Amino acid sequence: MRIQSKALAAFASLACLTFAASASADPETHDGFFLKLELGPGYLSMPGTAEAGSASVDTSIKGVGAIGGLLIGGTPADGLVVGGASLAHVVSSPTVEVDGRELDTNDSLTLSVLGPFVQYYPDPSAGLNLGLVLGYASASGGNDDVDEAATGFGVSASVGNDWWIGEEWSLGVAGRFTYANVKYESSSGGLTVTQKYNAMVPGAVLTLTYH
Repeated sequence: MRIQSKALAAFASLACLTFAASASADPETHDGFFLKLELGPGYLSMPGTAEAGSASVDTSIKGVGAIGGLLIGGTPADGLVVGGASLAHVVSSPTVEVDGRELDTNDSLTLSVLGPFVQYYPDPSAGLNLGLVLGYASASGGNDDVDEAATGFGVSASVGNDWWIGEEWSLGVAGRFTYANVKYESSSGGLTVTQKYNAMVPGAVLTLTYH
């Protein structure tokens, strides 16, 4: 089974466990079942290297794109949410440089992070919140399949605020910063090429939360 399939299965299992959170939630209070949707702009900076034998060249991928997120969980303690998160950062036409030379590309790039998260509301009835996602990271081009993705570890932190628009629904804004360390190895003619990248995505998102 592919690594990404295993990660998706783990995310689904975690979401099922947290779905059983308390159904008797108080109005305008961060408790019980938790569902959050995120969408906004972000800037991807992805410097790295490509190594083959003793040769090495510097590479860089960067560009403005979109950030999207889905977080599902439950509230085991006052103001504390735990669950599973899926984050995606998409750049439609990134700038690609190899040893300082810019390459023409019409391809897109998707950086995703999938794993558990925690989110904390210091005051369960107010909107200020802090969040952290840790998990499996994957970076791939628009024409790549799962086996061609650069994979590794990712972490994403957020700070935001929500405003109640109903007894259980709130709208908000958040700043999110994502970091991922990924690599990809390929072989051609008996030569192994290793690509390593450190991806960073600062951005801002609008949030819609059921809690």
